Amino acid sequence: MLPELPILFVDDEPDVLRALFRTVAHAGWVVVSANGAKEALGLLEQQEFGVVVSDYRMPHMDGVAFLSAVRERWPETERILVTAYADEGALERGINEAAISRFLRKPWKRDVLLQNLTQAMDHVRVRRE
Repeated sequence: MLPELPILFVDDEPDVLRALFRTVAHAGWVVVSANGAKEALGLLEQQEFGVVVSDYRMPHMDGVAFLSAVRERWPETERILVTAYADEGALERGINEAAISRFLRKPWKRDVLLQNLTQAMDHVRVRRE
């Protein structure tokens, strides 16, 4: 059996990253965080991730542009977009440009986030096997 790949959380707000960590702490996943798209791309160059969860509104590169780059370079990685804004354009771009598998709103519901991560990790596991 292959070891489970880690999850990468990407957000420019440290408080949000801490909240994401707290939400999934008991689930047993290995979780890494990046403070923005540039840092996240550097981490992706160094390590394989099963799931990338990115905020939409970040400086320098929004979440859709970032997840589009992830799709292009690491197409097997599951991509989830999170936003506090009810932006249908972001959702449409996320689906069409980044092929996101899921879209979550901030503030997220704990059970919904865990369910989405579990499903994404299951997809990764099945693909790898």
